[in-house]
Amino acid sequence: MGKKILLVEKNDTTRAFIGTVLANRYEVQGAKGPLDAMTRLQQGFVPHLIVSGEQSAEEADVNLFHLLDISGRFASIPIVVMVNDDQDVPSSVQKRWNGIKDVVRQPFDPQSLFHHLERLF
Repeated sequence: MGKKILLVEKNDTTRAFIGTVLANRYEVQGAKGPLDAMTRLQQGFVPHLIVSGEQSAEEADVNLFHLLDISGRFASIPIVVMVNDDQDVPSSVQKRWNGIKDVVRQPFDPQSLFHHLERLF
């Protein structure tokens, strides 16, 4: 497979659907939120890219972007954030723009998602 992606999405159905689409081209592990994502990273799954739902990046005052920043080791992993098509880019995303390499608007077709991701590899 080669390229690894950590998919952070709190909605089980959405995570399963996107994970299935991505698994056609990449090695994918899913995480339900920031703490689950950090656990997977610390257990040795170090992806080439993190794809996260914007609202999934925060959980009980724990922000995934902040955790990645302070980790040192994982701070350089590029992040793609998924936002709803009718949303402006959220302030939490703007504040962490240096690590966020792309924003994908939902709903999207799989080819559009692959296009966004391939530009980053």
